[in-house]
Amino acid sequence: MLTLQLRSRPREFLGYARRHWALGLPGAVVATSAYAIVLWAMTHAPIVVVATLRETSIVFAVLIGRLWFKEGRLSVGVAAAVCVLAGVALVRA
Repeated sequence: MLTLQLRSRPREFLGYARRHWALGLPGAVVATSAYAIVLWAMTHAPIVVVATLRETSIVFAVLIGRLWFKEGRLSVGVAAAVCVLAGVALVRA
């Protein structure tokens, strides 16, 4: 996405990046760290277990969205979370 934005609208993108770098930098660090942790975990545990467990982030996203951001559509998020938890249970069985 970064490359696409730089190629299609470089002036707008660079202006936006200058104004919002303080918000984007921590997000980039956290996202990169999360990816590195998953790669590390895959070297120490079966990939299917790590990948399935990684998807449990949907459960946390639903809870954060509902409780913190007061988002609607809780039923859709709960259905997704239940599917993820069922998948985790099936992998561990």
